[in-house]
Amino acid sequence: MIHRAGAGLVALASSILVCGCCKENAAPEPPPTTTSSETVAATVVRPDIPERAVPSSFTLDDDRWVKAFRFSFPTEATMGASFSEAREACLNNRLDLCTTDQWEIACRAEPGVAKAESWTISPAAGSNGWELRGGSTCSKKATSTNGSPSPARIGLCCERRASIHGDSRREKVLESGQVYVDISEAALNSAEPMRVVKLLADRAKVHKNHLDKEGVRKDLEGDLQRWPKMDTRHTRCEYTSKGADGSFTCEVVMTRLPAGKSEQELAVFRSRYEFEQFKYTVFADPITIVRKWGPY
Repeated sequence: MIHRAGAGLVALASSILVCGCCKENAAPEPPPTTTSSETVAATVVRPDIPERAVPSSFTLDDDRWVKAFRFSFPTEATMGASFSEAREACLNNRLDLCTTDQWEIACRAEPGVAKAESWTISPAAGSNGWELRGGSTCSKKATSTNGSPSPARIGLCCERRASIHGDSRREKVLESGQVYVDISEAALNSAEPMRVVKLLADRAKVHKNHLDKEGVRKDLEGDLQRWPKMDTRHTRCEYTSKGADGSFTCEVVMTRLPAGKSEQELAVFRSRYEFEQFKYTVFADPITIVRKWGPY
């Protein structure tokens, strides 16, 4: 009995030793796998873009003029933001997303701008998305199909400027076009109907309606009741003037918040403005709907 028990113990010890050797000689376990999103997130580096200003200049194709502006990537702006989140970060800093023309000018002035793909406020043709610029070089372009985030994408912020194409290339003439755009945009975004009324001739076409000044005031007050928060941004404009008379047509990105709602709507138009003796006879007339009202 003792002999048999001892033999059993020896056999047990031998099996334990063999198993231990097997574990020591076994191939090491592979490291845990990471998802593609985790890999991208780990390699995302925030670009170093100092806040700075650029002088007035023409675009690279020499076709459009942009007045001097300031740009930055604010410290509180995050990487990987959606279009609306990136724009909100800019608006909180009294800026807005750059147009694609502004982005191009900023990139020529500051090499760090090219390193990260950026949202722009310029709508992508034929979709509900936006033009994207950068990611490696100043010439790189892409299109988003919507406003969804991407881990390494940013939103470069600029002072609001339209890019102006004029019937004259004189900077003083082109700058007068930006002045008209600024005055119109400020009035539309003031939530004060009388600021618009003061710019108008005695009778004018405003938002498709031919009205006298009192009619315009009532119409705009009604709009404010339906949409208490509205914002109009002119991005690209064609401008012509002769003395106190002239006109401009702009691509316009407009947002509005319906009364009692928490989510804004967005649309894109081509809007027409005409003035005689410095008074508007046509004001913010949407001649073309580029993108119908939809979720922001």
